[in-house]
Amino acid sequence: MTVAAPYPARLRYLRHMTLWTLLLFDGVVFLPVAMELFWHRSAAVPVLLVLAAALVVSCAVAAHFMIASVAAGGPPPMTRRVRVAFGCAAAGALIAPVVAAPLYSPSTGPPAPWLLLPALFTAAVMAGSGLPRFRTAVAGAVLAAGAGAAGAANAGQEVLPAVVVGAFAVTAACAAVAAQVWFWDVAAQADRARQLEGEAAVAGERLRFAAELHDIQGHSLQVIALKSELAARLVEADPARAVAEMREIESLAREALRDTREVAYGYRTVNLTVEIANATRVLAAAGVHCATRSDADPPALAPAAERLLGLVVREATTNVIRHSRAANAEIELVRDGAEVRLLMANDAPLTPSAAGSGGGLAGLAERFEAAGGSLSWRRGEDRFEVTAMLPAHVPVPAPVVTRDGAASR
Repeated sequence: MTVAAPYPARLRYLRHMTLWTLLLFDGVVFLPVAMELFWHRSAAVPVLLVLAAALVVSCAVAAHFMIASVAAGGPPPMTRRVRVAFGCAAAGALIAPVVAAPLYSPSTGPPAPWLLLPALFTAAVMAGSGLPRFRTAVAGAVLAAGAGAAGAANAGQEVLPAVVVGAFAVTAACAAVAAQVWFWDVAAQADRARQLEGEAAVAGERLRFAAELHDIQGHSLQVIALKSELAARLVEADPARAVAEMREIESLAREALRDTREVAYGYRTVNLTVEIANATRVLAAAGVHCATRSDADPPALAPAAERLLGLVVREATTNVIRHSRAANAEIELVRDGAEVRLLMANDAPLTPSAAGSGGGLAGLAERFEAAGGSLSWRRGEDRFEVTAMLPAHVPVPAPVVTRDGAASR
């Protein structure tokens, strides 16, 4: 089975492919124009020097802007050096068709290869300079058509073919480069949206936990505060009642402590269906495709059993996000005889420390053993599985908080 690469790896591959496609386009323009310069090597030396400089500077600056459009994540800083290079490349790209036109006879038509330089330069500026793309393309087409017309007029050729070739070359080059850059921009925006969705999912879970903790602690602490004030006033007037109030305060404090521990460690009632749905949503936000399977008639579970299985879903989901580079995951909940089997798997193994002996899956395994079930995990080269088995109708003892605040079963 071929395992798909994780989303970040696919995004890096797309970035490299887009960058090399743009640079290949630069090379495709450079080579034929360089060959054209070679075939006209018998021209005057000043003309050859001007054309060679225009070719090298235009292609080099175009490559710089193309790299900036993808690899640098934005337009390059317009320093003095960049502005000078930009001006020289623009001037060279526009001067080259004018200077090269006399090298072509009227029968051969306009100097089409040299009109590729303003086309390439315009497309690169449109992609990576940060200037308005449509306006840049239109301005480049107009300038290229003007350069072609000037060259044709200088060489005594027909002006219209040169204008058409120059405008068409710029339009085609801008369309090709814009398509590549647009596709990359969409992928980059999708990646940013995926990251924001994951952060929003985490923030939502924190808000839910904070609200639940506030609901538990707020009422209990308010009652404790009122009863403490009452006990303080009764110490001298009615010592027996003050003692009773203090004992009630102690009971309320222990109850609040127990409820807080239940929230913190996930001991409160958990809807397993909701937990699986949340896990699917969180994994999707992290770029992991999650498939779920279950029986047509979902097994009936005791609340405590549902709570334990929900904790497995949470722990396994956290491990996938924190400790693996998975692209695909699966969750299966089926009846297996008198037991219920929960399987969570992903296509990238966890790091060896993900299921440490002091907590995590190891800690849950102890609780499953005490409940009459089992929790195991298996690490392969391209797969990690967590399997939880638990009796469907056997309630699991809830933790009891002792007087010293420690949780026991």
